[in-house]
Amino acid sequence: MGTIAAIGGFFSAVMLVISILPIILFFKVWRMTNDVRKIERHLLAPAPGNDLLKEIHKKNPQVESMLFDAVHAEMRRVYLTRSGDYGRIVAKYRPLYAKAGLEMPDVFESIRTGEEWHDAFERSE
Repeated sequence: MGTIAAIGGFFSAVMLVISILPIILFFKVWRMTNDVRKIERHLLAPAPGNDLLKEIHKKNPQVESMLFDAVHAEMRRVYLTRSGDYGRIVAKYRPLYAKAGLEMPDVFESIRTGEEWHDAFERSE
């Protein structure tokens, strides 16, 4: 009788685990669908430079200001989050400035660190 009770107890434990696993799987799949939606939104979103490129092709007279604001916003985001590379931002926007027939502003070319950003834009003297 002891062996049968032990087997019954073992079988009950296995059945409990097997009955809980589909519930866990359900929630994992549910969370995964949310991740897929996030990935889809990211992939279908227009690239950040596309609007600027469109304005360059339209020969918008405000394109210089738009480019400046875009670089400024991206560098400020790097400054505030303390994550990112100022040089990468300059390298990303330099071709857009060239396509627009403009020079990359020296103020952006000279920024390599958060301290340089602070000195150029955050100081209120």
